[in-house]
Amino acid sequence: GGAFFYRLMGNVYFNALTEQCLERGDTMFYMHPLDFSRVPVPLANPWKRPMYWINKGDETRKRFEQFLVRHKDVFTTCAGVYSRFYEQN
Repeated sequence: GGAFFYRLMGNVYFNALTEQCLERGDTMFYMHPLDFSRVPVPLANPWKRPMYWINKGDETRKRFEQFLVRHKDVFTTCAGVYSRFYEQN
């Protein structure tokens, strides 16, 4: 999970979801650099911002930092998951 749904639902939802997923095994969380960007999204109509750009930029960065701190002991790289899987088998 991640990106738009993280920006829409926030930490409360994704903390619970992440903990539930981790009970079943490894999970992946993806964020695109654009989610944290301060650069405004070019819009054809400057008076209407598409909903998928809500909470973009610094607000998302701050929220995601809190998310990372809460789950710091369970985050790893894809290479770490891959090597752990092959060490077990």
